[in-house]
Amino acid sequence: MSEFLGRYENNYIRVFLEEESNYSKKYIAFNKYLNQNVILKVINKERLKLGEYNFLLEQIKREENIAKLCQSEHIQRLYQKFETPENIIFEYEFFENNLYKYVTQLVLIYSF
Repeated sequence: MSEFLGRYENNYIRVFLEEESNYSKKYIAFNKYLNQNVILKVINKERLKLGEYNFLLEQIKREENIAKLCQSEHIQRLYQKFETPENIIFEYEFFENNLYKYVTQLVLIYSF
């Protein structure tokens, strides 16, 4: 089912792919211990090696540091970061709507 989670697989149920980019995939999952939906950003280590590896690792560290520093009800919280042999995984607070999707929908509505 969600083998990419490795030994953490049993922490989650109902894991669904939401979107995919060059280096990562985002899933919506239900965390059994938090008893709520979360976003899992999964970064495949092998795919990172296809790009500028050191630069991308720095970007990942920067994302983690910024997420730890920013604590507001309006910013998605980082619950945890963990690694499996194949992946780096960020677990974020689930927001029903995000700003990117909202702005994209507005652009589509008002561009006609």
